Amino acid sequence: MMASPISLESFDTGTPVAVPESPDYERGYQHGLTQAQAQTETKLLAAVSDLSATLTDLSFGYEEALQHVLSKLSPLMSQIAELIVPEVLSNTFELHLAETLQYAVAAECEGGFQVLVPPETAALMQSTEQISTMPCDILACSDLGIGQALISYGETSNQVLDLPALSNALQTALQGIGQKEWSRKDG
Repeated sequence: MMASPISLESFDTGTPVAVPESPDYERGYQHGLTQAQAQTETKLLAAVSDLSATLTDLSFGYEEALQHVLSKLSPLMSQIAELIVPEVLSNTFELHLAETLQYAVAAECEGGFQVLVPPETAALMQSTEQISTMPCDILACSDLGIGQALISYGETSNQVLDLPALSNALQTALQGIGQKEWSRKDG
């Protein structure tokens, strides 16, 4: 073993004397620095791995919960789409038509206007209190189906009320809930 030189403090006002580091000190310092960097990298990799596993578990849990909820809601939405929506729309056609006519009157149509409805509902429309008080002519049109009406005012203005199309759109939307295939990019 080598003895290290003794450094004495210099009281001269000149530059301090540099003490050379021993080779054993340098080797130990480098070994300690390398070991600390390796431990830091190992801890960082372990933390990233744990975080990745946790996020994967959360993602799977979310997708699993979403699919469970949607599978429970799908039968309800199908029943609403197939049974309730058509019934509500067919029972409230007159109210929808009256509301549409009120908007047409509120738009300040000049003079009266015509409402074309299917022959099956023309007599019913003429006897409906809300519609009979409006300045309009109810005419039967065999080209229209039940739940449809064509409101014309003026020479070029027409508005179509088509409850079967609305019913089909609502049914498609309600039945489509939960039908989407999920992928990693969605969640």
